Amino acid sequence: MRRLILPILLLFSVIYCAFAVQVESDGNKIIYLRHADKFINVDSSIGVVRRLIGNVWIEQGDIVLKSNRAIQFLATNITEMTGDVRITQREFILKSPYIIYHGNSRLADADLHVRIEDGNMTLDADKGKYSMNSQIADFYGNVVIDDDSVRITSEIINFDRTTQISRAYGNVEVRGKFTNALLFGDTVMNYPKRQYSIVIGRPLLYQIDTIKTDKKHIDSISNEQIFKFDTLSISSDTMESDRKMGEEIYLFSGNVELVKGKLKAVVDKCVYNKRTQKITLLGKPVVWFEQTQLHSDSLIVMDFPKDADSYINSYGKSFASMYDDSTTSETVALKDRIQQLSGEEIKIMISNDSVRSIQSTGDAKSLYFMISDDGGEGVDRKGSDTIVIDFSEGVPENIFWYGGVEGEFIPEIMIYSDVKKWYLPDFKRSDKEPQRRSPANRKNAVLNSTDIKDQ
Repeated sequence: MRRLILPILLLFSVIYCAFAVQVESDGNKIIYLRHADKFINVDSSIGVVRRLIGNVWIEQGDIVLKSNRAIQFLATNITEMTGDVRITQREFILKSPYIIYHGNSRLADADLHVRIEDGNMTLDADKGKYSMNSQIADFYGNVVIDDDSVRITSEIINFDRTTQISRAYGNVEVRGKFTNALLFGDTVMNYPKRQYSIVIGRPLLYQIDTIKTDKKHIDSISNEQIFKFDTLSISSDTMESDRKMGEEIYLFSGNVELVKGKLKAVVDKCVYNKRTQKITLLGKPVVWFEQTQLHSDSLIVMDFPKDADSYINSYGKSFASMYDDSTTSETVALKDRIQQLSGEEIKIMISNDSVRSIQSTGDAKSLYFMISDDGGEGVDRKGSDTIVIDFSEGVPENIFWYGGVEGEFIPEIMIYSDVKKWYLPDFKRSDKEPQRRSPANRKNAVLNSTDIKDQ
């Protein structure tokens, strides 16, 4: 009996060594086969190939690899794993139906659906590579990265676990979990620790709010308040986002176009504070609101508080021009009769989606064409310290001049042949209104301009 003990111990020793596969190359850690229901060694032209079947468990340092089946190429230290593949490194998990694991470089390569789980963050894609050494993931095809605060979809993403920095490329969409703003772009770089993002290549911010209508829109049958959608879109060449100290601030640069309901604007730079609903336009901005157009040499600040009147404030040699129903007539004699207002500062008050008043201060000047059913009746030009125009249903109704008033009236017979001759100095009027940019042409978008219409 004792003579059989030694051979049996030797046999178990050989089996253990066969399972504890010691593959060591260029200082890499040893790979251990901890378990397999069945394994087969095969000699081939490329060296020993080991087939592992059932509950495969392999370890390399702090990396644990598990799958239903695996093939180990011992000479190259490469393992093909299939069936419910899971690679873990402490709290990190990598899943896929099929993964090629390169033991020398500790690189996992998945050509089928691949998923990363890391705490509250998940990353899914059609295929991808992940380096256990650098902790960098490169994923491709229908990529979705999801965490507590944001969801990013794209065609390609590069993600660094150590810094949490992600770089997404191709039809990128960013959805905040606690905001109604959507971001779109060709390239998005996100720096969570800095709470900063930058979007390059056709960036677009798209935001939808529901607001109450005024009393005229209350449903007379149900006696319930009717809501409508108020959509904001801002596009540019580059967009940056800062989310520090409870603020959510966006900076748009280059060819900025903004559309919000009836309001439109073009400008070189735009700053949007989402919390305060304040938009600042920098660099010779132009703003349209219905038939009213506002130009500034320096900046325009727009306040859109909820459940309150909105304001558009223009600073630095400002110029406003207004059409009304009669001056938009096709009659040649009347179509150039544009009401005008200039000054160092101009303030427009908007209530219930209509201009309520316009005020100009500092070397204020006004030009007002008299129009009746019979046609033009001359023009009134005045200057004063302050000029206020009140509107009724979007049409100028009353004008008030305050402080140092000077003026003149030009009869119709003098202006009929050359209306533009009497325009105010530095007259500005642009017909190139921006159009709402829609995410409809982007692969992952779910909203477009036909889904939501401003009412």
